[in-house]
Amino acid sequence: MQFRFNPCAARTLPLAALIVLVSTNCAAPRATQQQQNTQTSSSAQVAQSPTPAQAKSVQERTPSDTVREFYTALREKRVRDAFAISIYKSAIDSLTPEEFEELRPEFEKLGDAVPAQIGIYGEQISGERATVFALISTEPSAKQEAIDVIRVGDQWVIGSRENYETVKQAGKELFFKARVDTHHEELRKVLLKIANVEAIYAAQNAGHYADLASLTASESGMRLGLREDIDALSTLGYRLAISLSPNGKGYKVNAEPLRYGRTGRLSFYTDATGMQEKDNNGKPFNPPAAKKKP
Repeated sequence: MQFRFNPCAARTLPLAALIVLVSTNCAAPRATQQQQNTQTSSSAQVAQSPTPAQAKSVQERTPSDTVREFYTALREKRVRDAFAISIYKSAIDSLTPEEFEELRPEFEKLGDAVPAQIGIYGEQISGERATVFALISTEPSAKQEAIDVIRVGDQWVIGSRENYETVKQAGKELFFKARVDTHHEELRKVLLKIANVEAIYAAQNAGHYADLASLTASESGMRLGLREDIDALSTLGYRLAISLSPNGKGYKVNAEPLRYGRTGRLSFYTDATGMQEKDNNGKPFNPPAAKKKP
């Protein structure tokens, strides 16, 4: 997945490697005259939460209805309702109750970026594939997005045909792999920020590096929001420790997954020379020191 929920948005969401529901082209492609004639709407329709009386049957739900209902359910934290009309239905249905509860917090965060009002600007249908043009961001500069919808059985569902086949093969492990990949990506950003703050600290303190408490309390650490990143490590399922050399002129950072295979697979090592990572079965990774040239 990268699944970046909205590839046009600056924020990175949990499980961002999972949901590949929207086109990577944020602006809706320019339709031909024939395609323009097939669009069901040329002006925005504002989506509100449907009431039971307004809800359409599965057979009547159009691609635009599907997009509207999917994002509304996500925003309202009705995770199963949202995934039930997506290509991920079979995968989420195969989760045990315990596995679903484990993933629920990250699933629910997917709805945090969904606005209260969703603009639907039209749809194009070609056989069992459709494209819905929608605005699902509150960013001032946001543009319409082209959202893939396909027919599965007697209903339209969010996602592409290609990704539908991928989900069928991967099953529920797709979710766990997505979470692990996202945690790795986010942790690399935290480690890079630590290295940058350490470099600034050393430049201001005669080459001496800082422990974690001093680093987060430093001017550059506070300016870059390092404390918030460290506090969020538990949500990434990683533990992190900084060790200083006896003279304080060297440091190393170790980070390992709290639950190997579930919250992460890679162990990370960072020092003043750079970052390294390795699948070390959840144990700390300390690469051998580089041999000095004679």
